[in-house]
Amino acid sequence: MARDLLYQSAESCGKRGSNSKMVAIKFESQGTTITMSNQFLRHAIGAAVLAAGMLSSGVASATTWDMRNNDGCGASGEPACSSAYGNTRQYTADGVKLTAAAYSDTGGTANTAGDSRPIETAYLGHYSGNGLGVTNQDESSGSPNHAVDNNARFDSVRLAFDTSVRLTDVYFGWDNGDTDFTVLYWTGPGSPTLLGDTYGGLPPDWALLNHYDSFGSGTKSLGNTSVFSQYWVIMAYNNVFAGSSMNLDGNGNSPDEGDDYFKIGSVTAANQTRKVPEPGSLALLGLGLVGLGASRRRTR
Repeated sequence: MARDLLYQSAESCGKRGSNSKMVAIKFESQGTTITMSNQFLRHAIGAAVLAAGMLSSGVASATTWDMRNNDGCGASGEPACSSAYGNTRQYTADGVKLTAAAYSDTGGTANTAGDSRPIETAYLGHYSGNGLGVTNQDESSGSPNHAVDNNARFDSVRLAFDTSVRLTDVYFGWDNGDTDFTVLYWTGPGSPTLLGDTYGGLPPDWALLNHYDSFGSGTKSLGNTSVFSQYWVIMAYNNVFAGSSMNLDGNGNSPDEGDDYFKIGSVTAANQTRKVPEPGSLALLGLGLVGLGASRRRTR
């Protein structure tokens, strides 16, 4: 509403008089007279309208969901804590909810090709100080198996946000040396799941962000400057997805399979739909400019 009033005032000011004509305005509540030119008024109004648009539009701001010391279950609004395959964990930061679930290609027989084994649910564990790890249905829960790994099976963690975000960084809170990984994002409608598909036969709406050659724990920058999605997958490196790779450890190597183990300590993303409230002072400015236009009309 404030912006509409500003435009009306700008129009009434711009149609009358020359740029050099001075206008005297008396604000009765203050008993103060201010003199200014039409040109100055038009510039001031334009700046106010621009500011209004910037303040009321969506802005991208960085948010981190930290899983290292929060198990993401059992508290009010969170899923019940469970040790079963297919459990979920939930984290909220800056009002944006993230739900995490684990999957692995444990269907079929042991000698089935790695890109054609059916994907089943896995157990998403929380390890204090380290973050989230995966125990799939074909392995024991001992270390290092309870990490996200690609030893014989490919573990993955699906991240479902309640709004579209640009995933920018992932932090590994634990590693077993090599930590090559793959990141996918969803481009289609609805709420996708990996369950029942194969990694080699995922719907084409799952797109590859990148493969990453990585070693050790710490923050891993994804190099994502433009891709927004509500659904993301972080998995131990899987070369069934054709695409490029980024070298994060500076050794010039390419990612490889079979020896990657890590736990996800946190993720960071930019949220494109968060809004900054329009301040009350802007509305007051709009009302003042409406009064200005009315005052000028009465003096002519």
